[in-house]
Amino acid sequence: MQTKGLPVIPTVVLFAATLACTLTGTIPPLAPEPSPEPTPQVNVDVTITTPPLNAVLPASLASSATTTLTTEVEYPYINPSFGEMPAHTKYGLENYLLVGSILQPQVTVFKADEYGAYSDLNQQTITGLKAYDPNSAVVLPEGLPEGMISTQIRSISFQNGHGWRYLTQSGQAATPINNSSLFYFFQGITDDGSYFVSAILPTSASYLVANDNPTSPLPVNGIPFEFDNYDALPSYIEAVKQKLDSSSANEFTPSLETLDSFIQSFLIQAS
Repeated sequence: MQTKGLPVIPTVVLFAATLACTLTGTIPPLAPEPSPEPTPQVNVDVTITTPPLNAVLPASLASSATTTLTTEVEYPYINPSFGEMPAHTKYGLENYLLVGSILQPQVTVFKADEYGAYSDLNQQTITGLKAYDPNSAVVLPEGLPEGMISTQIRSISFQNGHGWRYLTQSGQAATPINNSSLFYFFQGITDDGSYFVSAILPTSASYLVANDNPTSPLPVNGIPFEFDNYDALPSYIEAVKQKLDSSSANEFTPSLETLDSFIQSFLIQAS
């Protein structure tokens, strides 16, 4: 007999299935439980709190910062005759976003009067920073060191100070502007004139060659460098400068916006 609308399952089939489970001791498998969703890894900005610097290090830029009290000679000096520099605090940036640079990413903080007393050039830098005018033309104040090139020049303020940032490449040798030597350079002073701060932060652009090796391939949209034609160097540097100047902040790695935000977070004061 069959009830209208409902299928009839033969009793013998149900009995056979039950008997098979009883004889074998097995239980029909249950549907597997879904695996838990993995916890997303969240990159957290790092707060630097070792005096005299307080700052927020973007997680996208580096993983942490080391702190060293040192008298090492710092850029722009390479082999000066003035001896050790005044004691200062150096902050090294660990696991920095850009690899392959010949420069170490770092922030250094000096007492301004001691930094200025080291050399005439240093004193000119301090004087230029104290004469800061954020509304002036995009030209570096006199006394701030320049390398082969100075481009993307901007005035920039931090929590209790001000300064200038620009892209440059150290040295004056006849070599191409390249990604292993290019860096974002910031120099600033606190509003009360007590501390001088500088930052060396390597950056790169896709159209620059990787390094100064003559065999390095020229990227797409790159500007050729003539190793055997020294007379062409000024026009080459000007062409690269214009290209760098016309590039947006996000065309660089790390982005200039990220580097600016790091500098703007600075608060420099005695412990």
